[in-house]
Amino acid sequence: MIKIYPRIQNYVKTGTVAVLMSMIPLKSTTVKCIGSTYKAASRITDIVEFSTPAQNSNTLACVFGSMLAQAPKKARKAGQHKVPLPSVNMDISKTKYEGDPQFLNQFLKGVLKGKGKAFYKAQNKYGINATFLIGIAIQESGHGSSKIARELNNVGGMRGKKGYIRYGSVPECIDSIASNIKYNYVDKGMRTPAQIGKKYAKDPKWPQKIVAHMRKIYDNQ
Repeated sequence: MIKIYPRIQNYVKTGTVAVLMSMIPLKSTTVKCIGSTYKAASRITDIVEFSTPAQNSNTLACVFGSMLAQAPKKARKAGQHKVPLPSVNMDISKTKYEGDPQFLNQFLKGVLKGKGKAFYKAQNKYGINATFLIGIAIQESGHGSSKIARELNNVGGMRGKKGYIRYGSVPECIDSIASNIKYNYVDKGMRTPAQIGKKYAKDPKWPQKIVAHMRKIYDNQ
């Protein structure tokens, strides 16, 4: 049994997905789409399982790998993702970053450098997507270079009654950001970047900016 998790959006119109699927020998292979509408679908985002009674897993893996190699670059890249690309309407409490925490470090600079594990830990503790937390930290701290980030370890624009909050460390602030999103937003029904942005920031384009930071991570997986 091989499980493949494609994020293939709007490629059916070009025939790419149809070609990829048709090249699999269906007589010896059962194709099952879970949670997706396969017939004439314009978007396939969920788990596709290939159960091969007549072929071993390695053979099918080679077949699928060969098909991806022949597909357009965008389609190949799309097929490598485990979840759909982030959007302003995604539920950041139901989607998680499932990659290596160390991979996140290449997107972190300034005082955020090397803090990938802290974001991953906060995700596991509060159930908030780690890339969303990274997006907030990058946006609010100017990639870890702002004055409050350097002097107060405050990478989330976190404020108290007396102004910006001073944290003992950047990981402490990351935990605070995640806790804030969990208890003051998600638990109150605000679960998407679009919904959270209306309260979190004055900038109307804040949700799009956060999602742009998130997408850089998913695009490079």
